[in-house]
Amino acid sequence: MKTMSTSNIKCSPTYLRPRESSADDQLNFRGRMYLTILFVFLLSDVLSGILRFSLALIGHEYLIYMPKALVVGALFIEIMRLAVVGEMNRRLFIAAGFYLVASIVGLFAIGNLSQVLFGIFETLPMLFGMIALPTLLRRRHELGMMLALLWLVAAVGVIISLVVTTPWSGFAYQIGQWNVSASKSWTALGISRVAGFSRASYAVAYQLLVLAAPLFICWRRRLFAWCLWLITGGLITATTTKTAVAIFILVTLLIPLMGRRPVSKSLKVGIGRLLPAMVAMSCFLLPFSTLFVNYRISFQSFWGKFLFSSFADRLLVTWPAAFNLVMEHGSYVFGRGMGGIGTPQKYFEPNLYNPADNLFLYGYVTFGVAAVFLIIAFAYKLARLPIQYNSRALTIWVLGVAAVTAGWTVSDINGAFMGTVIGLVFGCSFVRTRKGRSL
Repeated sequence: MKTMSTSNIKCSPTYLRPRESSADDQLNFRGRMYLTILFVFLLSDVLSGILRFSLALIGHEYLIYMPKALVVGALFIEIMRLAVVGEMNRRLFIAAGFYLVASIVGLFAIGNLSQVLFGIFETLPMLFGMIALPTLLRRRHELGMMLALLWLVAAVGVIISLVVTTPWSGFAYQIGQWNVSASKSWTALGISRVAGFSRASYAVAYQLLVLAAPLFICWRRRLFAWCLWLITGGLITATTTKTAVAIFILVTLLIPLMGRRPVSKSLKVGIGRLLPAMVAMSCFLLPFSTLFVNYRISFQSFWGKFLFSSFADRLLVTWPAAFNLVMEHGSYVFGRGMGGIGTPQKYFEPNLYNPADNLFLYGYVTFGVAAVFLIIAFAYKLARLPIQYNSRALTIWVLGVAAVTAGWTVSDINGAFMGTVIGLVFGCSFVRTRKGRSL
């Protein structure tokens, strides 16, 4: 029998790679699972208007909630995994504490378990973003492809809505005793506000913004990146969502400034720390000022009405009414708890319904005065991101600043896209690099 010398065997580098451990296998599986759930969940939000319309026509309206049910399943799996391995997840533990207190307050202040559970269900995207982020960071290439595909779908929807009248626009249907809108059809001083495939014009505006910003920052082919970004700006403008347009302009000015060459590292650090504090402070000072200032606002010109009338409505009506809601039907310290404002009210307390239209107000009514500290903590985490070192940190920083700025006029903690972004940013702030910096 001939023996073969080992010196004659040619080994492919593939054979020399160490086999992944079971822990790595589990981490990869969780990453794929979270990425798939995130894609299905965000796609369902991008297509929310046409999906609701189609499902209502075939009599299966409840299927629209299946993507969020997947989010619930992912949270349950993560909790069970942590319980089995005996691991402490600080993000999830702290969030669970806030949710528990807010749920107890809601039961006492509202007295309706269904409304409290609806409030929890509505804010689950934020929790999902928090737990999914560390594993999603390991699959950045797939995540980028997913964002590009979602952006394309949202952009096509807006273009179609500009050309033709879509059948799902203004369509409403019944779920139980409630009348639900598939896609909001409305105008601003005679100008139609297009919603694309989504439920409302402002929804698709923030979808386009959130999806395009990471591609714009991280895409190395700068010419294509700028083309995508400018197209995004045009589509956002077509939705007439003024806050989203303002954020787009802000990001357009910031990205070249925060690049590698134009400005010094110390200036980048200064902007990185100062801007989150400014937008966070404005987020709660704007509605808080209505407690002390009796605003009197009137517009004579068309453009004055078009640009500022909705903001004036918030200053004069929505925000003061939200504070009155807490004073008359809640607690100054603890608010009203889960489900105490926004969409849950629309279905269970229509006589008291208030949309909040502000991130701080939504947080204050839900979590009480702790909402102030939550926003401060969020801004602090943003300010610590090492944006001067890598594009990933800059992307998270831009998305976080955009989410808080959008929170001036929308209660985005309960939205699919902005709620997920807030959760992702908080998740990122707990990730450490070898040098000890966040992310």
